[in-house]
Formats: sequence, structure tokens, C-alpha cells
Amino acid sequence: MKKLRLAVGSLISIAAIFALLQPQSVGAEPFDLVAEQGLQVSPAMVELNAEPGKSYVLDVDLLNVANSQQTYQTEYFDFRSKDDSGTPDVYVDNSLPKSASVRSWFSADETLSLASYQKKSYKIKVTVPANAEPGGHYGVVSFTNGAPGVGDSERVAVQVKTGVLVLIRVAGDIKESLTIDSFTASSKNSTPFFIENAPIDFTARVRNTGNVHVRPQGSIEVRNMLGGLVGKSDFNKSAGNILPKSIRKLQSSLNADWMIGQYTATLTAGYGTNGQALVGETTFWVIPYKPILIVLLALLTIVFIIRTWLRSYRKHIIEETTDHHIEGALPTAYTSPVSTPEASIADDEHEHKKRSFKPKAEHVSLSDALASAESSNQDDLVTDELSDDEIDALTSEATTTAKKKKPAKKTKK
Repeated sequence: MKKLRLAVGSLISIAAIFALLQPQSVGAEPFDLVAEQGLQVSPAMVELNAEPGKSYVLDVDLLNVANSQQTYQTEYFDFRSKDDSGTPDVYVDNSLPKSASVRSWFSADETLSLASYQKKSYKIKVTVPANAEPGGHYGVVSFTNGAPGVGDSERVAVQVKTGVLVLIRVAGDIKESLTIDSFTASSKNSTPFFIENAPIDFTARVRNTGNVHVRPQGSIEVRNMLGGLVGKSDFNKSAGNILPKSIRKLQSSLNADWMIGQYTATLTAGYGTNGQALVGETTFWVIPYKPILIVLLALLTIVFIIRTWLRSYRKHIIEETTDHHIEGALPTAYTSPVSTPEASIADDEHEHKKRSFKPKAEHVSLSDALASAESSNQDDLVTDELSDDEIDALTSEATTTAKKKKPAKKTKK
């Protein structure tokens, strides 16, 4: 039952113990008295640079924020990185082998009692084995409040668990190495192809391939297509650590008043004791398509209105011009003739005479035809139009006519 109580109590509020993986200096810090019960620990995390075979003492401030006196039990656990968010994964079952575990490195008072809102400095001793492997080692010193209910062996009282993360860096053959798995830009209204508007959220997934925790810090610069600086954002401003053989997602944000077009974001950060560099780059498009669609719709509406007005105006001008020409072509006064039966009969007879009239063929003499042809330079045309028989007939007729007109010779007496 004792093991069952410890296991259940550890799982009830384990997430609240290790909310942040942030380095802080050893020493007292102001408490935020917002909880009605439980224990507050400061700092929430301690980084220790240690030498093999040496011992160190950590000072931790504890504050009971419950309304009554509380008794706490001290426990030690190992932890590792749970996922890319940096959340610690605590080995509550102490499953790590002794050679890889730091549980045996810690020692402190097993129990302590605090009155309501009593603050106390608590000392934790860390003894590093002489054969400790160089690199990072990670443990948790946990304080558990709660005890089984009296008279009921099957009932486990609600426990409140909190603690401090201890990151130990053992000197020796240290390898500090980071790589960027991915570096992307996005926003709340982004699509797979472009971002609609700012703020721009940058996400870098950084992998630690070394054997010790490191904390990269730097900046992200954003430039437009012309190379002009648009803005600058801090990278890993919260100073989060990346544990060995793990990936951590680090995010930054950049806000700008107006962005459109293609942009390039360059990540530049430093880490490690030797100032190693971490560099990444990504390109993204910002297209505020909603304002663009509104402007285009407004322009199309204006163009449609102008074209409709011009079409109507041209039609009006054409109609006025046509009416003017028609009015100019009509006589100023026109009187329609009065139709009577007698006039209709006379018109019919006149039309019948015009249709039945056939002009008589006019007899043209040869001399007249030749004179006419000569005057109009159409000699060939006249000759071509008359046949040989007609020419002979006309010639004979002309000769006869000329003899008749010739005066007779006077006889001398």
C-alpha cells in the first residue's frame, strides 16, 4: 500500500511540478502568493557545474501557502525531455539503471514541517561520483504533501507535489553540438503557400546531438526582396535549455504594420562555452489577399460604371446625329397629292402609253455614220457593228442618193 500511495500521489499533480525548464541562480526570489494551499519552491530550476568526486550544496527557499501547517516528504527522481515542447519526463518508477541515475547523488532532510505561510531555506547536498560520466545529468528534488486517510487503509489522501529541477554538468569530455531540423514561418491566417498578414510566427526545431544541455540565444532578422530590414525578433528569449539527444521547438514572433511580397528570415544564435554558431534561413510570402480582393472589386465596379456610362453616351450621340441628318434631308414642306378616281384612270392610261411606246428605228446614212464615228474616235466600233452585206447596201443607197442630188449638165445651144 505504501508503494501504491506514492505512485498515485506522484501522478496526481506531477505536471504542475515541472512546468518550466528555465535556468535560475541559486538563492531566494520573491514568491507570488496566489495559491490557497500547497508549497512554492524558488528557484524552480538550478544549474550546477560539477567536478567528478566533489560535493555541492544547493539552497532552495520553500514557502507553505496553505492555510494550515503542512508536512512534506522529500523524494528524488530522474528526468529527461518528454517532447519538443521542453516538458520534462520524470521517471517516477525509478526505472533508470543506477549507473545512469542521479537519485543517489542527492541527500537532504527526509521530512520538514512548515506553518501556514512559513518560509524556510532548505539545503540539498549533491555528491558527484568520481566515475561520473562527463556531460549532462538531470534530476528532480520533489516535495510531497499528504498522508493516507485515518481509518481507511484503501483510501489515499490528495497529495500536492512540487519540486526543483537540477541540471548537473559534469566536467570532462564535453560535446556541445546543435543542428536545426527545420525553420519555418507562419501565422494564424496562413496557408500552405503564403501568409496573409502579420504577426509572423517563427518556429525552429533544434536538435541537440551533444552530451550536455545547451541554451542557444540570438535573433531573427527579416528582410524584403530588396534586402531592406523589415524587423528583428529575439530567438529563445526565455532561455530554454535543450537536453542531449532531444529536439526542442523554439518560437519567436515578429509584428509589422504592412507586409506584402517575398521575405527572407535569417536566424543567428550562439551557444556553448566556445561560442558556437547556429544559423538558419527561410523564405516566405506575405499576400494580404482580403484587402487586395476588396480593392480589385472596387476597381472592377468603377470600370464597369465608366464603360456603361460611355456606351450610353455614345448611343445618345449617335441617335442625335442620325436624327439631325434625317431632318436635313426632308423637304421643308410637302403636300401629299389628292387621289381621285379620274386622276387614277388618267395615270393608268399614261403609264400604258409609256409601256406600249416603241421608238421607230432611225435610218442612218453611211456618210452620217462615218462622220459620227470619226468625230468620236470610234471608227473601229462602227465597222465592227455592221456586217459586210449591210455595208454594201448602205454604199449602194448612198451612191443612188448622190446621183439624184447631182445637178444635170446644161446643154449648149
